[in-house]
Amino acid sequence: MYIPFLSVLMAAGAPVPLIAYAMLFFTNLSASLTHYGTTPAPIIFSAGYVSPGAWWRMGLLMSFINLAIWTSAGLLWWRYIGLW
Repeated sequence: MYIPFLSVLMAAGAPVPLIAYAMLFFTNLSASLTHYGTTPAPIIFSAGYVSPGAWWRMGLLMSFINLAIWTSAGLLWWRYIGLW
């Protein structure tokens, strides 16, 4: 879905480096959201240390924290270094 979303945002006039990097970084940030989001996650989950509900709650909380950081400090930093 990366290419279709990128194409739509480019057609809408969004800065290409900004949307390309943002979409790439945001997909990696959401890897901890579920107990099957990354390669080692099922191994950790199957050990039984964390329940699915706790994993999803913490994943959702961490996603909000990551998005808040990246959409505030991250965008300001990208603006400062000239990515957009």
